[in-house]
Amino acid sequence: DHREFSPFLSVSQLKKGNTLLVEFGRGRSLASAATTANQRAVANAADAQTLPTPLLQRLTALFPEQAPSALDQLSGELHASTQAVLIENSRVLRQAVLERQLSAQGNRGAQPKALNQGAWVQLPRQSGQLAGDSNTNRTAHSSTGLLVGFDHTLEQGTRLGVVAGSGSTDVKTQGRGKASVDTYQLGLHAGHNWNAFGLYGGIAYAQHEVQTKRRVSFPGVDNHLSAKYVSRTVQTFAEANYTFSHDSWDWQPYLQLANVQQRSEGFKERGGIAALRGKRSKESVNLTTGGVRANLGPGQSAS
Repeated sequence: DHREFSPFLSVSQLKKGNTLLVEFGRGRSLASAATTANQRAVANAADAQTLPTPLLQRLTALFPEQAPSALDQLSGELHASTQAVLIENSRVLRQAVLERQLSAQGNRGAQPKALNQGAWVQLPRQSGQLAGDSNTNRTAHSSTGLLVGFDHTLEQGTRLGVVAGSGSTDVKTQGRGKASVDTYQLGLHAGHNWNAFGLYGGIAYAQHEVQTKRRVSFPGVDNHLSAKYVSRTVQTFAEANYTFSHDSWDWQPYLQLANVQQRSEGFKERGGIAALRGKRSKESVNLTTGGVRANLGPGQSAS
């Protein structure tokens, strides 16, 4: 009964004398069972292979209702999600530097004005998630770190600074695996105020040591896969603002711009026939943030 075999296989019978031979070949495409773009991309890559590739043998033995889960696991979504988290985390250093430059302006309510020169330390902690959709799963992440900086105001009022830091990030993509990332970063920044107008900017470089672990498990396959590789982030950023002052309040519209360049080395997973090889990747993201800061008097600041 051919119904006992996967429709991804074709079954033919050949009789030679008193011997009945059964031959298996390719049947339906794996892509026909895909329900998302990621699944379809994996299925198309698998369909381009020819039997008897070990992984393809396992996939073509599945039934259509089993295929989507297997294709999802094979997609390596964790790697792309980890890069997205690193782009998101770039804002931590960026915000710390802009806050430091802004404190030199001395118009943020309860925050004291920075001295002409000095060192500063921050211990940032954050957590968040990347929402999933019909094509991807939810990714949760948490980070801790250390930022150390030093800045100095020149006679003409320009403030120059340097910042360095390190940190660690844990990433977990639901049902797809987890990653741990150690980050080391260095940045330079400058700012100047022309009366009510302020302009600040900086550039920073970060190197990330990424370790990933994920499991691919479906009938015929149970692989525990791991990889190690390096990613790098280069970001440039700036803020322009203008302060409208009154006896009892300050009102400051501002605009922040950032360009984040994310690069990842190629990688090769280990752990079984489902292991992936990833090519070098590069992504550029432009970010814009605008708003208004208000200082309504002692203890009444808002942003």
